[in-house]
Amino acid sequence: AKLRNVTSSDIDKLSISNMEGGSDRFWTHLVMAYVFTFWTCYVLMKEYEKVASMRLSFLQTEQNVSKFTAVAARRLLST
Repeated sequence: AKLRNVTSSDIDKLSISNMEGGSDRFWTHLVMAYVFTFWTCYVLMKEYEKVASMRLSFLQTEQNVSKFTAVAARRLLST
């Protein structure tokens, strides 16, 4: 059923709703959506690795070692 008197913008022409069922473009759209999702996750993972290594190297400098060292004290007052 074709709809009449429907206005569409340029972005609607690029969306998945503009594709006919069983079209090769549908599969292309689906595959590219997964590729983009995995690429985004990969880039975020690599950036997090860089940030974590920078944080670790910052915390291991001589000036900061004494600031962030924790000491566990137990049984200070013995009865």
